Amino acid sequence: MAAAKAEWSQDMEKKLGQAREAMRKQLAEEMAAQQRALSEDRDRWIKKAQAAELQVKQLNETVTALEREVASLESQLASERAASARALAGKEDAIRALNKQLADAQ
Repeated sequence: MAAAKAEWSQDMEKKLGQAREAMRKQLAEEMAAQQRALSEDRDRWIKKAQAAELQVKQLNETVTALEREVASLESQLASERAASARALAGKEDAIRALNKQLADAQ
């Protein structure tokens, strides 16, 4: 009976050891799978961040180009306004001169 009990005890210890080893292996596989998933998530987020940074850079370049264009258009508008003001002043001077001639002629 003692021999059977010892054999049963050894068998149980062996089964318990195998169960622990199987559990360790399963946990290690689960941890490895979680690690891979986290790594893949991190890689996806890094790619999204890089794409967002590129988009921000492109938008900044677009804004800079538009600001330059606006400055150029404002300069052109100021130049055209000055030219129009000079032309208007010239016409007003001509009208005053004609009015003076007309008044002198009467």
